[in-house]
Amino acid sequence: MGTAAVSRDGKFQSAAAASLRGSSKGRAPVAVGAAAGARAGIGSTFNIAAPLYQKLIEVFGQGQLSGARRLQSLAMKMIRTLYAYPFHPAVKAVLAMLGLECGPCRLPHPPLEPVDVAALREELEAVGYFAWGRGDVGTSATE
Repeated sequence: MGTAAVSRDGKFQSAAAASLRGSSKGRAPVAVGAAAGARAGIGSTFNIAAPLYQKLIEVFGQGQLSGARRLQSLAMKMIRTLYAYPFHPAVKAVLAMLGLECGPCRLPHPPLEPVDVAALREELEAVGYFAWGRGDVGTSATE
């Protein structure tokens, strides 16, 4: 995967990381982590888009930086959509949309109102989440 170093200002100093920094306002968390040699990660959205992140790590490992940028961009679209709502209740709502009813978040996080769940579903559909978030990332997502 190559090597990366972190400067005092927290910026990665590798060619791979530098080429990925352009996506999402200077942040490409999964790909930059891979560039730094990470082999695992923790993220709430991994629960609702694991196939996307698995493909991102795969294409990055193959040196397909443009494909990795494209997949990170999809992840960021999903994350921005989720952050328009209370984040953890929104993730729980998406899990339910996927058929994984996990119950509500613990207090003090109330579940989303039904109107918000419907709006979240519409917004996720608009960014294509229900295709690529569940595994249909194929070549169209890496082109």
